[in-house]
Amino acid sequence: MTNILKRICWLLLCCLLVLPALSQQKPVFFERKEAAVSSDSSRFKYDYTTTTQKPGKTQIRLLPAGFINDFEHVLTAEQIARLDSIAANFEKETGVEMAVVTIDSTVINKAGFESFIIHLANEWGVGKKDIHNGILIGVSIGLRKIRIVTGYGIVPKLPDTEVKKLIDDIMIPEMRQQNYFTGIEKVMLAIILKLR
Repeated sequence: MTNILKRICWLLLCCLLVLPALSQQKPVFFERKEAAVSSDSSRFKYDYTTTTQKPGKTQIRLLPAGFINDFEHVLTAEQIARLDSIAANFEKETGVEMAVVTIDSTVINKAGFESFIIHLANEWGVGKKDIHNGILIGVSIGLRKIRIVTGYGIVPKLPDTEVKKLIDDIMIPEMRQQNYFTGIEKVMLAIILKLR
């Protein structure tokens, strides 16, 4: 009987020593793949101190870092630079401002994604105020959602039916193949061709 008690005590002691050490390890399903994390992700800011207040809701405010804002960390620094140069050159040439934002699924849920992208376009002031010539491409890989918001000045040249066709024909096939950069770049170039 004493041997059994000694073994039970020994087993409990081992459990008490080993379990806390195991609980300190991060579970694998919370880790990001290193290839998908941008090397310069520190330049993107989530502002948790300033929130947009609505009755019964608190919304995190995202601060833009330029034309391309990869909050989901799906693009490399080189890819961000390439897309940023496309948007900057197009803005210099035509005056039309085009921005891209990728949103992590922890920031917004699937139901509120589209209204959140519209809110970002207005809050960030994408486009010139007097002629409403801004375009914001919103992507969330985690939510599997895409939304392209166009200003009123862009709609005659790029109506909602054309925007939907660009998403369906260009972006969705590339996103399904996990070619996130290619999908965003192709849709930006297609928009540029339609607006020239």
